[in-house]
Amino acid sequence: MEPKLMKHVPALLASALLACTAPAASPEAASLEHGQARLVVAIDGSLATKVHVSATDEASGDVAADTTIDVASDGTCATTLDLPPARYDVAIDALAGAAVVAHGAAKADVAAHVTIQLRAIVHVDGGASGSASGSASGSGDGAASGSAGGGVDVTVDQPPAIDGVDVAVGTQLLGSLALGDARLGVTAHDVDSGSLRFYWSGPTLSATAEGSASLSISNTSMIAAQARGALGLDGKARFYAVVQDDAGAASVAKIEIAGSPTCLLCGAVQTKIVSEASAQVDASARACLDAHGSCVASCQAHASGSAGGGSASADAAASCQADCAVALAGCCAQ
Repeated sequence: MEPKLMKHVPALLASALLACTAPAASPEAASLEHGQARLVVAIDGSLATKVHVSATDEASGDVAADTTIDVASDGTCATTLDLPPARYDVAIDALAGAAVVAHGAAKADVAAHVTIQLRAIVHVDGGASGSASGSASGSGDGAASGSAGGGVDVTVDQPPAIDGVDVAVGTQLLGSLALGDARLGVTAHDVDSGSLRFYWSGPTLSATAEGSASLSISNTSMIAAQARGALGLDGKARFYAVVQDDAGAASVAKIEIAGSPTCLLCGAVQTKIVSEASAQVDASARACLDAHGSCVASCQAHASGSAGGGSASADAAASCQADCAVALAGCCAQ
């Protein structure tokens, strides 16, 4: 399947890429025995200016995390809670000044060395307060639905699992030159048994493309990319495959190829896989993943608040989430 070029990210999603993020705990500061809960919040309404989040150990009653986040201009914000293994009551309050305009809560099971992804949609209706409750863990989906007067929908969605990356290079001799075309492929599955979509970025593509689980690359296109300075300063070609599920959770495979002067795709291959649930991620990748999480939450908040609802809202959310994946692939490639 040939990749389909996608449109540029609309203004809504471009602003989501700048969504506020509370400082995450550094790997050095976080205990090796801790887990993490990554929370992305999107506001459906205009009143809330801050979000207060707390995590209380259900067994001991101890407050393990307590933080307040400013809501960005696009209505989203995010934070990472570094937590000892336990079951937690996670409380989320949307604030307008000192007033609570929406409230929600969820049960979250945190295990050592595991990061769970929480997404909260805050519904603010004329400043009325409401509540929601539910459960979430690292092993499947959990949800909490809000009340009509103002509440919080909380879900947990496990990112797709990328099981492997394959790079097949076919070489042929043309005089004294070795020419190599390549086919990149990823194998992946959705932990929650949903469908997957694939997006690619790299030096041979004029824009991020949605396609299949594989991407064909010609040595000729690599030579052209080299001529226009699209390869890295080290001469390596870097391609990114974003795998996204129906709910908008994503994982990324980075494929780095160090070629030779005559065969730009024939050298050593290195791969790296990260996702929104990855605990150890470098700062630039984390920023891209956080922006993607905020983007998806914003899509879902706007879809849930749109008039009409039903299939039209679902289609709009799916299209919006596709643009989020495009933005993620482009962000990783920068």
